[in-house]
Amino acid sequence: METRSSHVLVGGVVLVLGVALFAFILWLARFSGDQNKREFDIFFGSVSGLARGAAVDFSGVPVGSVESINLLPATPDKVRVRITVDANVPVLQGTRATVSAVGFTGVSVVSLEGAMAGQAPIETPGPFGKPVIPTKPGALQGLLESAPQLLNNASTLLTNLNNVLNESNQVKLSHLLDNLNATTAGFAQSSPKLALTLDQAQATLAATQTAANKFGRLADST
Repeated sequence: METRSSHVLVGGVVLVLGVALFAFILWLARFSGDQNKREFDIFFGSVSGLARGAAVDFSGVPVGSVESINLLPATPDKVRVRITVDANVPVLQGTRATVSAVGFTGVSVVSLEGAMAGQAPIETPGPFGKPVIPTKPGALQGLLESAPQLLNNASTLLTNLNNVLNESNQVKLSHLLDNLNATTAGFAQSSPKLALTLDQAQATLAATQTAANKFGRLADST
C-alpha cells in the first residue's frame, strides 16, 4: 500500500514538473519573440478593408502585421491601429503610414515608407504607451475624403448648367443658331462672286504693276 502511494506521489511530482517545464518553455519562446518585435500605434481617419492580422510592409517588403484595431470614442474621426514589426525595421523620423488596397480584392495593408537615412528612430511613447507613426493620405483614403467635395462641385456645376439652359436662353440660343446658319448659307451663295472679285482685283494689280514699270523706264529715259 505504501509502495503504491509513493508511486502516485512520484508520478504527481513528475507531472507537475513537466507542466511547469512546458509553461517555462512557452514563456521563454514568447519572451524571445517579443524581443525581436516592436509595437507602434497609428491613428488613421479611415481603415476600409483593413482587418486584424493584415500585413504591414515597409517599402513593399512584408515586415509585420496588424495586432488590433480600436475605435476612439473621444475622437470618433480617428481609428487606432496597433502594428507589430520586426526589430530590425528602420522606423525612423520621416516614416509615414498609409492604408493601401491590394488589387481589387478589397483587402488592405498598412504600408510604411519615407524613412530618412541618418535620422533618429521613432521611440517616444504616445498616448497609449507605444510610439506613434505619423500618417499620410493614401490614394484610396484621399479619394474617399475628397468624394463629398467632388459631389458638391458636380451638383453646383449641374445647377449652373440648368440656370444657363433655362427656357429663355434656349430660345435665344436657337435664334443664334438660326442666324449663324443663314450667314453661312449667304457666304456659300456669294462665294463664286467673291472669287470673281478677287480675280479681277488680282488682274488690276498686275496691270498697275506693268504701268508703274513703264513709267519708271520713261522717267529714266527722260
